[in-house]
Amino acid sequence: MLKVTGKNVIAGYAPCPVCHTLSTVHFPSGGKRANTPYLRCGNCDKTVQSADVKHHIAAHYAPTLDNYALRFGADVSAEREQVIANKWAENPDLYAAKMHPIEDDDIATTEEAADDAQCLDAADIEDISPSLTLDHDTQRVVAEPDPKPEQTRAPDWGSMVFLVVCLCLVGGVIVGLVRYKRHAKPLTTTKQELTHE
Repeated sequence: MLKVTGKNVIAGYAPCPVCHTLSTVHFPSGGKRANTPYLRCGNCDKTVQSADVKHHIAAHYAPTLDNYALRFGADVSAEREQVIANKWAENPDLYAAKMHPIEDDDIATTEEAADDAQCLDAADIEDISPSLTLDHDTQRVVAEPDPKPEQTRAPDWGSMVFLVVCLCLVGGVIVGLVRYKRHAKPLTTTKQELTHE
């Protein structure tokens, strides 16, 4: 049976170099050995990581359980159920990325890329980029397409309604204060008012 600890991602499968049973391939999460794979063997109940293990994994690596079953003629049904039941993460692309990182030499030159490129129809090219006018002899752009017109921003109706409501409230308060002052009786009375009463 397989043994996976924590949230280690299964990068593939290989037989254990000690007991030759199905083991999982993992990579450390960081540090100096981040690109050095190691095996986790459930039968031996140990982690196997040494200089020889990297070569052993490269020689016996299988990206999936199905590939392992085909390559080594093993029954992996119990292990498949175990991976599904435990919801262990499998990522065989991690092995390719860590073991064979892209180098500058691997990037094709412009001429090689042009030779390998798939031919496109004129309609396909128009879908990809805006049309340009090129000078046939110099292959320089003669006329560029018109830039996209600036988009006008739609008014924010919510803010406008809020502003109108606030202005109405302030106006109402001002009108109310003016009316109140007109009809309010003064608190002090004069001598003439007292004599009339």
